[in-house]
Amino acid sequence: MAEFDDLDRRIGERIAAAEVKQREHQNHIRQRMEEIERRQSQVSTVAQHLCSAIVRPRLERLAQHFENAKVLEAAQAGVGRCVCQFEHTERFPATVTLELFVCSDDRMNNALVCYRLEIRPIFIQFEGRDQLAIPLDAIEDARVALWVDQKLITFVDTYLRLLEVEQYQGENL
Repeated sequence: MAEFDDLDRRIGERIAAAEVKQREHQNHIRQRMEEIERRQSQVSTVAQHLCSAIVRPRLERLAQHFENAKVLEAAQAGVGRCVCQFEHTERFPATVTLELFVCSDDRMNNALVCYRLEIRPIFIQFEGRDQLAIPLDAIEDARVALWVDQKLITFVDTYLRLLEVEQYQGENL
């Protein structure tokens, strides 16, 4: 039936074009997923490096200055996380958790070194969160170390304020 030959050819062309388009789309998705996996692996490697080489040693040094402080083991804190906990004491009547961790931004272009501070109960204003963004392909240990050092000094200033605030020291008076 010659009258359907042209129709069959046109339908076949569209089906073939749709299959080509679908394969191209699947290849694009596969390539994107491979890139995401590569970036996630890179973020994980950077997080482990920064935590073990920069953050953890500094938190351990900080904890040495306070009898009520302890740095959680890496297995307790989680991958890419470092946590220092300060127990409630008579001198420092608050429970404090200081956490530094490394993750990525949404597009996985930057490593984010994040600072989180929780003080319970809260009777003072303080910087509870901050972050440093660094291009994932250009991590500078010295820059991260300087930022972490500044965050720890800011924390110490905040923590020592517990000694001066009447709501915290009321029982000691």
